[in-house]
Amino acid sequence: MIDTDKYEGHAEEEWCRESNDLYFHRDGKDIQIADILIRGDGDERYHEDVANAKLIADAPLLLAEVKRLRNVIRNVADFPKRCPPALKLKGVIDAMACMLWDAIE
Repeated sequence: MIDTDKYEGHAEEEWCRESNDLYFHRDGKDIQIADILIRGDGDERYHEDVANAKLIADAPLLLAEVKRLRNVIRNVADFPKRCPPALKLKGVIDAMACMLWDAIE
């Protein structure tokens, strides 16, 4: 499992990529995060480097999505505690909740 706590404190602004530069906007200024090496010229290496740069630029969005999905899973896993007894179908809901909880732990 990914320890998302180690990313606390990262720049919350949207990250952008133009050519080899990775940056974000703060107080009307572009602040560079990294200079990404883009090798090749339209070949496979070039396309791989561009895809890697896009992945890096989307890191804050991916982190936010991981956190959002973990909250969804926790809510589903906690459902049996809030579930009316009539809906507890021979432990099926409890078993599903345990499986989901194990997946995020």
